[in-house]
Amino acid sequence: MNVLSKLLDKAASERLIGYHPKCKNVSLTHLCFADDIMVFSDGKKRSVEGILQVFEEFAKISGLKISLEKSTLYMAGITQENQRAILMNFPFAAGQLPVRYLGLPLLTRKMTVADYTPLMEKVRTRMCNWNGRFLSYAGRLQLIQSVIMSLTNFWLTAFRMPKKCLGEMEKMCAAFLWSGPEMNTKKSKISWVEVCKKKTEGGLWVRPLTEVNDVACLKLVWRILSGTSSLWVKWIQIYLIRKGSFWAVRESTTIGSWMWRKILKERAVARDFHRMEVKNGEAL
Repeated sequence: MNVLSKLLDKAASERLIGYHPKCKNVSLTHLCFADDIMVFSDGKKRSVEGILQVFEEFAKISGLKISLEKSTLYMAGITQENQRAILMNFPFAAGQLPVRYLGLPLLTRKMTVADYTPLMEKVRTRMCNWNGRFLSYAGRLQLIQSVIMSLTNFWLTAFRMPKKCLGEMEKMCAAFLWSGPEMNTKKSKISWVEVCKKKTEGGLWVRPLTEVNDVACLKLVWRILSGTSSLWVKWIQIYLIRKGSFWAVRESTTIGSWMWRKILKERAVARDFHRMEVKNGEAL
């Protein structure tokens, strides 16, 4: 995939592919994970042709041919006439936004019940699959701490999850802990809040999902303030913060997604932990 990445970047620098309007200043042509790739362009016909040329060149070099029939084209900000022309000339299926990518919904609006229902069903299914296994309380606790938490971590680190969703998942965890796959919510011995306390305080030290989500959101703030070299931070600084300061951006801004506004709300908490240290001035 590294070869394909370089070919796409080279094509963009040679103007065979036009940059997406929100990608030009960071020279972003694509994102890839394992054998999955998402390519961005300005939506013009010549850019699509340029992308196909890159795919053909990559196939000649590596012997790996990208299946265009299994690829999907997502278009926005393009007239219906141009969309039809592109779909008629190229072997892509038309996709509808929003879309799920790597298991997560790519949303510009606030998350709804329908968006996080797949996660809740996945957790519920995993618990029910342990039906018929004679698990002790300790065994069920271990499964909650390892398997169930690993299912939710990806979502918790990417989104500010609705409290209703987190509450429902914690109810499922509590029901599974006390009654197993039967999932009887009336068999709880003590409240979930007590279960989540440290062992020195009489609890079982299960991390509350709300706390995990809070920490994950604060970590995003830390990444922005620490000036890390990640592509995400660079994009945030150029397109959302621009020439101003992270602390000066208004929470009511219409620029950016709903998640960006959620991150801005975390500043009230982050400010208490924020410190500036003056050194020799060689780096900011």
